[in-house]
Amino acid sequence: FQNSVVFTRQEFDSIIKSMKDEKLAIMEQAKAYQTPLIDYLREQQLNPRPTGYNYNSWVARCPCGGNHQIMVSTLNDEWGCGYCKRKGKIPELEKWLQEVKIKEDQKRLSKMLKELKEHGSIQSEETLKWWLNRY
Repeated sequence: FQNSVVFTRQEFDSIIKSMKDEKLAIMEQAKAYQTPLIDYLREQQLNPRPTGYNYNSWVARCPCGGNHQIMVSTLNDEWGCGYCKRKGKIPELEKWLQEVKIKEDQKRLSKMLKELKEHGSIQSEETLKWWLNRY
């Protein structure tokens, strides 16, 4: 708030508080209604959280690992990522997560093979931990 001839600072603060309270109430109501998709997103550690826009609107980390989020609707238990141009329900998300895991494994395996070829052993602790945890 800077200055206004339309409303006072107290009125402005009251409006802002009312908007924040409404958003918090929507978020709490959304949290009370858990769906299989929200549970699955949690299991996959994608950090789903309500947006506060409406009771069915959530966001979660994008499985691709990028610096953006997927949009989630609990109305029909659907998700979508406009950036990655992917969408669907739980089966499509499972498939995408598997694709992401395979790509990551391919990168790590290539790195491990390069280390083995150049040095005769696994050099990085990160690669060794991945290999031991993976297999």
